[in-house]
Amino acid sequence: MKTATISDFRSHPDTYLEAAEKGERIQVLGNGRPIFELVLATTDASCPSWKQAGPRLKLEGTSLSEQILNEREETDP
Repeated sequence: MKTATISDFRSHPDTYLEAAEKGERIQVLGNGRPIFELVLATTDASCPSWKQAGPRLKLEGTSLSEQILNEREETDP
């Protein structure tokens, strides 16, 4: 993944837009921290973007709801 500062992105947006059109991911940084990523939009018009699969988190241990129920049981008199 390429990175660019926000000032560089503002100075040369066409360069980064062309790279994104070719499929590259560009992470734009402000004060050394990521602000946004520039990626190619999907071209699958049959499926809206909010329905498309995205990254999934997999966490080890108990679920949040289990932790809340356990905490309630411990604090109930």
